[in-house]
Amino acid sequence: MVHLFSSGDHYVRNIAYTEDTTIKFNYPYEGNDTSIGIDLASVEGQKEEVIFVKENLEALFIGPVELVQGGQAFILILPVISEGIFQGQIHLVIDSELLQTKMKEISDSYDVSLTISYPNEEPILSIGDNFENNYITVVMENEHINWDLDVYNNENDSSVSLMRHTISILGVAASVLVAYYVFKNGKLSIEVKHQAIHDSLTNDFNRMKFVDDFNKGIHINNLIAFTDINKFKNINDTYGHHFGDWGLKQISNKFNESNQFITYRNSGDEFIIVSKKEMSEHDFLKHVKLFNSEIYNEQLQQDIEITLSIGVIEKIPKNLEIETMLMYLDYAMYDAKKEQKTYTLVDDALMNKYKEQKKIEDIIIHDINDNKLITFFQPIINLKEKRIEGVEVLSRWIRDGKMVPAYQFIDILKRIRYIEKVDQNLINNLQSDYLKINQEFDNQIDLYFAINLSAEILKMFEYDYERFDKFVENNKIPKNKLVFEISEDINLGVISEETLSYITEKGYDLAIDDFGSGVSKLTDVLSGKLQSIKTDKGMLPLCKKDTKNVKAFSTIIKAVNASGSKVCVEGVETTEQLEIIIKAGSASAQGYLFAKPLSYDELIDFIRTFDFDKYQK
Repeated sequence: MVHLFSSGDHYVRNIAYTEDTTIKFNYPYEGNDTSIGIDLASVEGQKEEVIFVKENLEALFIGPVELVQGGQAFILILPVISEGIFQGQIHLVIDSELLQTKMKEISDSYDVSLTISYPNEEPILSIGDNFENNYITVVMENEHINWDLDVYNNENDSSVSLMRHTISILGVAASVLVAYYVFKNGKLSIEVKHQAIHDSLTNDFNRMKFVDDFNKGIHINNLIAFTDINKFKNINDTYGHHFGDWGLKQISNKFNESNQFITYRNSGDEFIIVSKKEMSEHDFLKHVKLFNSEIYNEQLQQDIEITLSIGVIEKIPKNLEIETMLMYLDYAMYDAKKEQKTYTLVDDALMNKYKEQKKIEDIIIHDINDNKLITFFQPIINLKEKRIEGVEVLSRWIRDGKMVPAYQFIDILKRIRYIEKVDQNLINNLQSDYLKINQEFDNQIDLYFAINLSAEILKMFEYDYERFDKFVENNKIPKNKLVFEISEDINLGVISEETLSYITEKGYDLAIDDFGSGVSKLTDVLSGKLQSIKTDKGMLPLCKKDTKNVKAFSTIIKAVNASGSKVCVEGVETTEQLEIIIKAGSASAQGYLFAKPLSYDELIDFIRTFDFDKYQK
């Protein structure tokens, strides 16, 4: 494409390519990056034209139009067709002012006026002001564009002279408007067709190509696998997106090394691989071992273990719809990840399990949208003052009259991306509970309320602070009595200081939840940025006899205390564990020794009858 920008006049501002009608890349990228991802079918002034090109597979020249990245231009739109199937469009963006200025210079030098139009339509471009004298119409036609060029002689010259001017103008117009020379350039055509069906990072086929191949039936009876990289988000968060891209390319190379598979990058860290011929589950396993091997990274100077979770269908049935197949594969992949297996095979048992899971998803989505999840509270005990200092606020789901344990539906919420909605409902519902609790105790009770922030919602705040403002806009609880606990499924170090400061400067406190179970670095935890640290129950020794773990646990508690943060130990279930954490210097505790998560009425009763001494020997 560079040759289109090589002339000194730079008529061509940029060349955009769309998948369907959405801009996927723009050359040159710099200055045009804001247009990536825009669906031109929704842009006034362009939507009718791009839809026309899509539906009729005909080229159009339009303009001048307002561009999404600013300014005006004429646009030559050309459909991209691969094997008879519409893939997208090329948009050749021609600078409106430069084009008209150049055409004006040419028309003035020959003392003519001119118009360019589609046959029997209003002019696309008019240069000059004398459209009444003798004129000659010349048809400019090739396989892509058909125009009428009308040249008007301002001086009433002979027709021979006029024709000479016409031919001169025709030659310039044809070159300036690029109608002839865009698609005559085979390099551009090949490049665009390649980009239309390939992933730009790995150069594997893309999802569009997979859908096309599947619909043609070329994969029937072959093995198909749907994969993603385990903890890829953590890899990106810890090492950076550059490292993540490296990992994606390495995995792609692994898939392609055997030459037994066609590889498609679906999105993000998801790949679809299809065997080139029939392949048994047993034979596929030989390749899986190679996929999961360690890969040496030059920058880090060490081997990096990149493992996959895989959903597999051994033979693609003839009549299976693509969306149904992908849902089964996605569920199998998720099952492999949850069960910490390398792969899960799609069979009748799994399909029945998926159908039941889908029913659960539909029910919980309905209940979340109707705000039917119930708020529960687990007390947090101040060990030094021997009182209830706060409560962790939790969402619980009641199905068929029974409480569904959180571990059975929290992953579903993350997968269907309903965590933000659940958290928003939780904090909104808490407002009325807070007022009722204070009324119950004549405003004499001193509690804080801790609400968990998932990695997903915290990343949303990172990208858009206004989303945090909206999240707390209905809050009536004193800000120093509302603590946001950051889930340990995110590396705290990848959340910017600015985001953490934005939340704390608004008056809210931050804590980290389940420290020791996830990916947070000790240096981040000991930074002093957090009001409190909640240790995961897995860090708490079971008994005093486990002297090695008791010593390690005590060291961590002392280190956190020295940083200026308080320690709350979760998962306290026995009086012996209570003695361990008191001796280690923990400020507070939470666990079944004191209370399981309680309903509102149970919480009120717990507060009224609480006696710390009964939990000690």
